[in-house]
Amino acid sequence: MSSAFGSADLFNESLFQAYAGIRIDGTSDLTYRLYFNRGLVTEAEGYIYVLKSISNYEDVILLPQIARAVHDFPSVYSNSSASYISIVALKGSFTYFRLDTLIFQFLSQTVTPSGEVDVASSQFLFAYYIAFLFVTPTAMIILLGRAFKDEKDTTDQESTHHS
Repeated sequence: MSSAFGSADLFNESLFQAYAGIRIDGTSDLTYRLYFNRGLVTEAEGYIYVLKSISNYEDVILLPQIARAVHDFPSVYSNSSASYISIVALKGSFTYFRLDTLIFQFLSQTVTPSGEVDVASSQFLFAYYIAFLFVTPTAMIILLGRAFKDEKDTTDQESTHHS
């Protein structure tokens, strides 16, 4: 990677996603995956791609969420201090590869895989939900029932007075 990439403050930012525009050619059964590594750690991994028959250009997305479950990256040639993009043929072989574009998107804070939920506020929201789901409609039915009952009693009393 270039020196500008190395000077970025990567310790205070976390990788959100990376895009790579590649030109690739190979055998007709070629399936491949791209990896972004920082030292011996896989920071992001792409989906599994299949060689296109129409065009040799592919837009590849690399995501850190996928990389958390990486077990198949070959770390034999990994340098412990460099950042690099690797392409691995899962099936078939390459005859041509060129990296055209590489874009990284970072977040200013680390990504948490799941949100933290406060127990007290979740219990309050659950009670609020139950109240509006059950108590409010039940109270409305009772009040409307009494209103119609009172109206019926009033109508019946007026009919008996007129007779």
